[in-house]
Amino acid sequence: MPTLTQDQLQALEHMRTAGLRLSQESFLNLNVPGVLKGFLSQVQSILQFSSDSLKLEPLKGLTADQHKFLKLVKEVPYSTTTNLMAYRPEGMIKTYLEFLAVLVPTTHHLKSIQSETVQPYAQFLAKFVSDKTFATSARDDQRDLEHREKLVKDVYSKFTHLYGRDQFGGKCKIKDVVHRGQDWALVLQELNECVANVESVDRQQLEQIVTECNDYVRLIVDNLKAEPDRKVSQEMANRLSAHAYNVAREVELFATTYYRVLALVGTVEKTIETMQDSLS
Repeated sequence: MPTLTQDQLQALEHMRTAGLRLSQESFLNLNVPGVLKGFLSQVQSILQFSSDSLKLEPLKGLTADQHKFLKLVKEVPYSTTTNLMAYRPEGMIKTYLEFLAVLVPTTHHLKSIQSETVQPYAQFLAKFVSDKTFATSARDDQRDLEHREKLVKDVYSKFTHLYGRDQFGGKCKIKDVVHRGQDWALVLQELNECVANVESVDRQQLEQIVTECNDYVRLIVDNLKAEPDRKVSQEMANRLSAHAYNVAREVELFATTYYRVLALVGTVEKTIETMQDSLS
């Protein structure tokens, strides 16, 4: 599962907060082009990581005959299935529905990753490159960026509670993943919804836009080298780093969520096969 390294996370955090800690007077006394070139090289490497992390294996939904399976579990008392073998993603300690309670809204959130996170950053960078007055403006969208950041942090926090530190392997009992026979219909419905949400994101196009962002950053670096006296406002410097932070974190969240959906589909599929073999 692709994740940002601790060094990359620290670099992102530093870029995002360094400018915010400076007073306007201190910022004006800095060698701004030099400072920008320094952190923009970090932005380039992190955007490259983000682009690479979108090279994901194909995601297939459940192939089992779901109607046939639901008919089976309706006919068989739940009590006779509780100790049958089941499977769950490695490390997961909750039921399928508890896992899906976090996974479903997360996949809904990520449907907007292109329109609300990555594309706006590409547009911001394009304007930064082409419009010198824009680079010195005082526009600040910190509140919107902080809102998106909080959403991502909340999701990671919720997922943390679904896993156990000493939980290895994916084998368990039906009673560990499904508490009632009637829960199966909702499990399948919500899992299908997660697959549809993730598949609605055009990953190839998303990767192209992230690569486009990196190309713009490279142009900004080249422009700063060619025009060492170019003026950049503190707000614009903050936005350059804060946007990069959000893009990297949300792309990482998309990749990890994608693999969580993939893992859940695989384990639910195996559980269905095991149950059908045992009950037929």
